[in-house]
Amino acid sequence: MLKTSHGWHGRQIDYANAFCQAPVREDVYISVPPGFRIDGVNHKDRGKYCLKLKMTLYGSRTSPRKWFLTKRDSLIRRGFKLSEIDTCLFINEQRHLLCCVYCDDCLIFAPDNDTLDTFILDLNFTI
Repeated sequence: MLKTSHGWHGRQIDYANAFCQAPVREDVYISVPPGFRIDGVNHKDRGKYCLKLKMTLYGSRTSPRKWFLTKRDSLIRRGFKLSEIDTCLFINEQRHLLCCVYCDDCLIFAPDNDTLDTFILDLNFTI
């Protein structure tokens, strides 16, 4: 409604493999998956090894939250403030941008397409 009443423009972004882009902030280990090769290790000895995750995985209970925190921190670094009313809404008053984050999607609104295009290009280079 705000978009329509102010005549703003909007875009949607759907992040591919979003949850896999969020870093793991604590030690998480998984067993070696089938088909994964460890140089110099016999197939029978694979059970003695595990992998330490650097990024979250789909299917983990904490992955959606970790992705949101990563996205939140990225937006805050770009001058956005978290709305006091809706924890998914981020506002950048200086650049006249609104960003609503829902799971691995973002809705972005601005008064003109140039502002949107510039912001989206900025997002392409970092989370």
